[in-house]
Amino acid sequence: MLAQALLIKDGSVLMLHEYVQRGDLVWNFPGGGIELGESPEQACIREVKEETGYDVKITHLLHRTESKYTYLADIVGGQLAVDVEHPDNQTIVSLEWVPLSDENRWDQVTRPIWEAYNKLADALKTLYVIRHAQAEGQAAEAILTPLGMKQSEQLDRLLSHLQIDEFRASPMKRAQQTLEPTALRTGQKIHVDHRLSERILSSESMMDWRIQLERTFNDKLLCFPDGESSYSASQRMVSVVDELLASDRHTFAVATHGNVMALLLGHYDEQFGFEAWSRLTNPDVYRLTFSRSSLLSMERIWDADKHF
Repeated sequence: MLAQALLIKDGSVLMLHEYVQRGDLVWNFPGGGIELGESPEQACIREVKEETGYDVKITHLLHRTESKYTYLADIVGGQLAVDVEHPDNQTIVSLEWVPLSDENRWDQVTRPIWEAYNKLADALKTLYVIRHAQAEGQAAEAILTPLGMKQSEQLDRLLSHLQIDEFRASPMKRAQQTLEPTALRTGQKIHVDHRLSERILSSESMMDWRIQLERTFNDKLLCFPDGESSYSASQRMVSVVDELLASDRHTFAVATHGNVMALLLGHYDEQFGFEAWSRLTNPDVYRLTFSRSSLLSMERIWDADKHF
C-alpha cells in the first residue's frame, strides 16, 4: 500500500522525475510505501519529508484505490531539497514544480489524480467526526479518566498531521477535554455546539436499555418518555454538518458522543446501525469527505494500535 501527496503552489504541482522499478523514467508525485505500524497519513508525511525536504499537513483525501492513497497537503515548513544520502532516493533524478496546465506530464498513473484534482479540489470539504475519549461517567459534567486524558494526547498526535480550520465540541465536558490538547497546541478555540450533545434515550431508568436502544435504530421515530427519537437526534447532527459545509472553511473536527455519532454516520450510510454503534471505541475517528454537499467517502481512521 502506498501514500502520496499533491503539493500545489501558484498553479503548479510538485513532481519527482524518477526511475521506477520497471526501469522507465517517469513523473510521479512524492510518496511511497506505508511501513508497518504507520497510518496512511503518517506515511505520506514521512515520505514527502524524505523525498522533498518539506514538512506538510494533510488537508483532504483526494483519491483512493486498492493500493494507493492520494492526499492534498499544505507545506508548513522545510526547504525543497532531495536527501541524496537516503537509500530510497537513489532513483530520483530531479524535483520540479510542474504547471497543472501541462497535460504532457500526465500518464496513465498520474492522469486520474490530475483529473480528480481539477474536478474536486475547490469544492472539497473534510469533516473529522470524533467520539470522546474514556470518561468517568455519562453525566454532562463527567470528566475524562486518566486513561482518557492519555487517549486525548494520542488523538492530538493524529490531528497534528492534519490541517483543521475549525473545532467544535459538545457542551459535555468529556467531549471538550478530548480536543483540549489539540486546541492548546494550535491556539485555536473549541466552539461549543449544543447540537453535538449526546441523545437522551429516556428520563426513566431502563434495565434493558441496550435492547430499547436497538429498537430506536430500527424505528427512527420511536421516542420514550422525555427522550429523543433517532430521527430528531440525527437531524440536529446533520444540521451541524450542513452549516459547516456551507461555510468558507474546508476542514473541520467535531467532538461528540457515541449514540449521536452513530446516527450521523448512519444518515450517510444506512448500513451503519446498532451493530456499528456497538463497535465504536473511545475515542474513535471517522473522516467524511464531501464535494460541496455530496458525500464522496466515509472512512474510519482511528487505530488504537497506531495512535495509542
